[in-house]
Amino acid sequence: MFIAIVESDPATRAQLASALQRAGHRVTDMAYVAALTRHLAAYPCDIIVVGSCEKPGEVEATIARLRAHRRLGIVALIDGQDHETRVAALENGADSCVTRPYDSREITACVESLARRMRDSPDRLAVRSEPAESVKPLDAWLLVSRKWLLLSPDGKQVKLTATECSLLSLLLAHAGKPVSRRDIVTALGYDYLHYDERRLQALVSRLRRKLGDHPEGTPIRVAHGFGYAFTASGLVS
Repeated sequence: MFIAIVESDPATRAQLASALQRAGHRVTDMAYVAALTRHLAAYPCDIIVVGSCEKPGEVEATIARLRAHRRLGIVALIDGQDHETRVAALENGADSCVTRPYDSREITACVESLARRMRDSPDRLAVRSEPAESVKPLDAWLLVSRKWLLLSPDGKQVKLTATECSLLSLLLAHAGKPVSRRDIVTALGYDYLHYDERRLQALVSRLRRKLGDHPEGTPIRVAHGFGYAFTASGLVS
């Protein structure tokens, strides 16, 4: 198996890499999520081991973003006493979790078990090299639609209403391109000819305020005379 390890602690990272290499896997280890984005753009990968990251909540966000647009096996390393983080990791798409403190044999056994299931799966598809421009970064915005939740690139959670979630789903489906007011109103389930556009303006204004305290500003832009666009990189889970 081609395995990537994301772990901010150098000693832990080296220990994990050495154990998995001894088991016969091809292993690449890295300290930052940004490095994982570059790795996935250029090299094949079957399983990712996600350990501690730079920012709070980044483990869960990274797992959700990986699951949103890639067919990968995902193993999460979780602090032994952090039950909520373990549950969140599994809910966001981890195939299994290993709690700290652990030994390398447990990680290897967990990866081997996952590898067997992947080899036996008829629809298994390893992620092979893709053009870099076609790979969305793992620090993109992520809409978790079933929870009406938006995750910012720095891990902040923005709670949404059902209507806000529907609007963002549409904008993210056309990320980088403006969507007309008519298309938005129709997608929200209304007749455009009998719809008061001030309601849409109020909806967008409220949503932009929710997102506006992000360091890079709100990614929702107004296309004057036409509609609205989501101008940052984003995914829908």
